[in-house]
Amino acid sequence: MIRPLPEEVNPHTLEKGESYLNNKKIRDYAKEKKVFLWEIADKLNICDGNLSRKLRKQLSEEDVLKIMIFIDEIAEEKAR
Repeated sequence: MIRPLPEEVNPHTLEKGESYLNNKKIRDYAKEKKVFLWEIADKLNICDGNLSRKLRKQLSEEDVLKIMIFIDEIAEEKAR
């Protein structure tokens, strides 16, 4: 059974084979902590476009945890 996309997801912006669930945990956590993706990319020493492309495919749990730790670090730095 195919579930419909949430209203906030525009199916026309999804690329072939791309799922809106890919790395949703990272995107939601960053949004919750008020951290922008470009800030995460900066911490990873990569271009923000490269991070966006990386997030199109599901990352390993290890990579997800590393990025979530970076999000926490960025949020703490912003709070100071």
